[in-house]
Amino acid sequence: MKLFSAINEEEFSEKISNLFIQNNTENFIQSSFILGVSGGSDSMALAYLFRNWSKVKHNEILAVIIDHKLRSSSSFEAETTKKRLKKIGINSIIFTLNPDRKSGIQEWARFERFKIFLNIALSKNSILVLAQNYEDQVETLMMRMNKNTGFIGAGGIKKFSIWHKVKIIRPLLDFPKERLISTCKRNNIQFINDPSNLDPKFE
Repeated sequence: MKLFSAINEEEFSEKISNLFIQNNTENFIQSSFILGVSGGSDSMALAYLFRNWSKVKHNEILAVIIDHKLRSSSSFEAETTKKRLKKIGINSIIFTLNPDRKSGIQEWARFERFKIFLNIALSKNSILVLAQNYEDQVETLMMRMNKNTGFIGAGGIKKFSIWHKVKIIRPLLDFPKERLISTCKRNNIQFINDPSNLDPKFE
C-alpha cells in the first residue's frame, strides 16, 4: 500500500468495527449519527466514507455545518458544503455563529462549534462523529506538552469518548491528512481549503 493511497471502504469499515468492538459498544453500531462537517478534505472524506458504511448498516446520518463568520466567505462556503453533501446523499443543516469578540476568537468558535454538535447529538440520541486525523493528534499532543498537562494530556485525542452523555467517535485518527485528500480526489469529492490552517498565529 502506498503511504498516501486513498482509503477504501473495506479499510474504513474495519476501522469502525474495531472501534466499537474495542470499546464494548457493538450494540450502538445501528445508531443514528451526527457528522460534524467543516467542508474541508478531512470532514468531506469522512462524510463520503461514512455514507458508504452506513448504507450497509442502514444508519441515519445528519451532517451539521457551522457558518463560523470568521471569514467573509464563510456563508458561501457553508452553502457550498451543503450542496456537496447532498450530491453524495447526505442531508445537512447549517448553524450560524455570531462572533462578538476580538480576542480568542478561534478558540471561542471551536468551543461553540463543538457545543452545537453535542447539543444536536444529545437531542437526537445520536452518536457524534468527528473528523480529526493523525496530524491533529500529533498537533494536540505537542500543544498539551507545551502547556505541561502531564500524563493526562499526553493521552491525546480519544477515538471513543463520552461527553455530557454523548458518545463521540473519531475514526480517522490513524489516517494522515494526505490519505484523506487522496480519498477525496479519487472519488471526485470537492472540498474547501481553510487558509487559517496555515496561519501561525492560530494553534
